[in-house]
Amino acid sequence: MATVFFVIGALGLVVLLLSLFVGELGDLGIGDVDADGPFSVPAIAALLGGAGFGGAAATSLLPEDLPDGVAAVLALAVGLAVAVPLAWGPSGSPTRSRTCRLSRP
Repeated sequence: MATVFFVIGALGLVVLLLSLFVGELGDLGIGDVDADGPFSVPAIAALLGGAGFGGAAATSLLPEDLPDGVAAVLALAVGLAVAVPLAWGPSGSPTRSRTCRLSRP
């Protein structure tokens, strides 16, 4: 079961690397790769990577005698508990402005 979570985490890394590479190509003017939406690609990559690697870590710590379904649900819960704060960083708080300026007295 840990293999499935490792694959999900690796998919998150691939998405992050692909977004960095494609973003660099967009800066060079090779193509129009601008995308818009409520979530950024790094936030989605952090969510996938955190859920995958967090779930894999949880499966290694869970007892062997747990049924597979219970172990999968617990590992998914731990993975999401790890992933949500990681994904919150790149996307930021919805109440925070993207262009934050410090005011001077």
